[in-house]
Amino acid sequence: MVTLDSLVMQSRRLLRHGHHVTPDDRTLSDEAIHWRVRLQSEDLTPEEHRSFEEWKNRTPDHRAAFDKVDNLWRDLDAPSRLVWEEASQGIKSSKVLSPGVGLKWKWGALAASIALVVLAGLWFSEYLDQWTPGMISTARGQRLSITLEDGSTVHLNTDSTISVELTERRRFIRLKKGEATFSVAPDKSRPFDVESAGGITRAVGTEFNVRRHDDEVTVTVTEGTVEVSKLDQANRQANPSQVTVGEQIGYSRRTGIGAVSQADLVQATGWRRGQLVFDLKPLGEVVEEVDRYWPGKILVISPGLRQHRISGVFKTGDPAAVVHALETTFHVKSVTVAGYLVVLYQ
Repeated sequence: MVTLDSLVMQSRRLLRHGHHVTPDDRTLSDEAIHWRVRLQSEDLTPEEHRSFEEWKNRTPDHRAAFDKVDNLWRDLDAPSRLVWEEASQGIKSSKVLSPGVGLKWKWGALAASIALVVLAGLWFSEYLDQWTPGMISTARGQRLSITLEDGSTVHLNTDSTISVELTERRRFIRLKKGEATFSVAPDKSRPFDVESAGGITRAVGTEFNVRRHDDEVTVTVTEGTVEVSKLDQANRQANPSQVTVGEQIGYSRRTGIGAVSQADLVQATGWRRGQLVFDLKPLGEVVEEVDRYWPGKILVISPGLRQHRISGVFKTGDPAAVVHALETTFHVKSVTVAGYLVVLYQ
């Protein structure tokens, strides 16, 4: 069952890429979203409407916050209803909304979800994460190459963040999110360690790629050898696994370190050449990857569509071409909302 609280929580999660927002700003935004969604409901009582009017007229900031939400909602109305009309049959069977909920509320929930996604992007997509000393970040669609003081090179993929700490005894990189390739300058006196999601990848002189998706990490070696290990409760490296050129290994906080396997280097390093390479990947995974290069948000709303298998090679700098290819080759329909949100459906 979709609730107002869950929609507001969704908007907060979508703001995780944004810059610092004051508590007052966040509170007004949440309250404005809450009231706009509530006004969409058929069961709004007269008492609630009077409470809304009192809230809106409390201060000029309250009115401005609601007007901002309301204006965007009105911009979304026509294109969102088009999506609803053509995708309603699929949404009826979706587990996201409980079967007993009426279609009018389902439309309201869909529109609310779309509004929250777009609001999050319009308000915060242009701001980077909060900076701390030694932190390096890329925005969506951006790639960056940096040469460190020791001569090592870091190639940072889109929407990624690392922190760098170089001392006389150690070279320590923390991959906070995203993906990076590390070309390590040899220095036997100073190990080169990359930490991410509770695991450590250690190299002396080599090249390897580390990709983090939530708390799941994949390490792919393109030159030389690395050791991958988990950190124990005392923050010590335990039971390292050796990974050599052409191999990869995955780990997570929940499952620990997996087995070493052969890597698809063309796919793993495609982003360095400006390519997204997919070989029979579920559409859901393809969209998640393309979404990392999209300045807005891509949603798949038709049940079952996320499981369709997709193969192809696409340019990282042209996410719109991927959407076009899905439409022309794989018979997927799309609607673009407010120039920011792309909704895929059948």
